[in-house]
Amino acid sequence: MGLDGSKASSALVNLLPMAVRNTIEPLCRYVREGNMVTKEGISYLDTKHLLMLSYCVNITFYMLLKAEGKPVKDHPVVLRLVEIRT
Repeated sequence: MGLDGSKASSALVNLLPMAVRNTIEPLCRYVREGNMVTKEGISYLDTKHLLMLSYCVNITFYMLLKAEGKPVKDHPVVLRLVEIRT
C-alpha cells in the first residue's frame, strides 16, 4: 500500500534534514574537535552545511507545491533550487 501525498511529503521532510545531519555534521564535529588540522577550512564546511540545509528546505517546499497540485513553473523556489545546485 502506497503513501498518500501528505504522508509521503512528511516522510521526505523528515528524511532530508536527517541526511544532512548524518553526512555533514559528523565531519564538522570531527574538525572542531581538532582531529583534522585546518586553517580556514571549517568555514567552508559550515557554509556547505548551511547550503545543504537551504537546499533541503527549498526542495521540501517544491515537493509540497507539487503534492498540493499547485503550479511550479516560473515559481521562485525553482530558481533557488537551480542556483543552489550550480
